[in-house]
Amino acid sequence: MSSEKIRLLIVDDEVDLSQSIATYFEIFGYECLIADSGQAAIDILAKESVQLVLTDVRMPKVSGIQLLETIKARNVNTPKVLVISGYADISTEELYHKGADGFFCKPFDSRGMLDAIRRATVPLDDLWKRAPSVDPEYDFIVDEKLPSPKIRFGRGGFSLVHGIEGWGVDDTVRFQLRLHETELPDIRGTGVVRWRKAGQAPNTSKSGIEISYLDDQCRGPFVLWLEKRLGVPFIPAL
Repeated sequence: MSSEKIRLLIVDDEVDLSQSIATYFEIFGYECLIADSGQAAIDILAKESVQLVLTDVRMPKVSGIQLLETIKARNVNTPKVLVISGYADISTEELYHKGADGFFCKPFDSRGMLDAIRRATVPLDDLWKRAPSVDPEYDFIVDEKLPSPKIRFGRGGFSLVHGIEGWGVDDTVRFQLRLHETELPDIRGTGVVRWRKAGQAPNTSKSGIEISYLDDQCRGPFVLWLEKRLGVPFIPAL
């Protein structure tokens, strides 16, 4: 999908900021609509076709979280929703579990946001074709028969229980998932750690990983398998 066909809805009660963001994205061919509140955004979405919503969290009456929940209750897959916050209103884990397709802290990098918009508006099979330009520093293997309490899948990634590995948030990791599913080969690819926290058992942690690339041999079967099981979470809580 080319940027000329993509319409963005920017939602923030700071209208000057929304206009500045819109002006930047319009340079790259996106059409931008602006809403000054969560309720105004809901009203616009009832009338207009929009592929992606970019919303602040803190707004009066209808917050960005309530807007996210309203959008995903209507349709999990469209529009995509990227969330911006300058406060610790909600954990990154919970945001992804509620269905956010991306999360950015204020002040955010415009180039990074532009890349997130591009990634959010392409099919998974195309999104996961491009191998990372730099080799990941961390590798791990998961050997679990599904369903398992140690790994869960969402629309854009997975969460897992693991040991005390050295990776942190925003690190890139290489993984191999042996899931013992008749429909699936081993899943090999790379991802970005979006959240991490201590596990319940001693010497364990939990991480949420957004998939960024899958090997050719497993990508097609995994995308088909995943699309049959799509729920609200982008990366589920665990």
